[in-house]
Amino acid sequence: MENEQEIADYIRNKVWSGFYDEDEIAQIVSDTYFDGTPGDAGLIEGVINREFEKKRIAEKSWPAETDYDRLNRVFSTLEGLNILVLENAGFTFTDGLEDVAEAWYGCGGEDSSIVGYCFYHGQDLAGVVESGELCLAFGDILSADKMIGIAGDGGDGPKSRTRAIEVG
Repeated sequence: MENEQEIADYIRNKVWSGFYDEDEIAQIVSDTYFDGTPGDAGLIEGVINREFEKKRIAEKSWPAETDYDRLNRVFSTLEGLNILVLENAGFTFTDGLEDVAEAWYGCGGEDSSIVGYCFYHGQDLAGVVESGELCLAFGDILSADKMIGIAGDGGDGPKSRTRAIEVG
């Protein structure tokens, strides 16, 4: 099979991210590397099973409160401050902004009390699996909306920059 190491690394990243189960990862790998066809299903399943077993073993030594638990506590606090929080929002920064805008409109848009956003996307998630460091995107909700070309005239003035700093 072509790109075996690349596929194995991709699977490892998906497993350790904590967002996907075995079947979801198999489907994602199939869609990404084999245009939705099963590909080498036996090999893929073996790699997925081995990575989940490694993760289950590692989890036994994890502390009672993990970094993810602390992140969730911070995100809950942010939500209480009218900051829209998204995890694993798309794959890129732009995807994340689109997810933010969609969620914001789903909450009522300008009629909501949301003032800012904070998220990480799939590339950030891959990075944290590799390095242990998570990058977060944040800012004034109106600037997120404008950055992806949805809002009319809001989001780039001094008030927006000040709010982005406050959100950060």
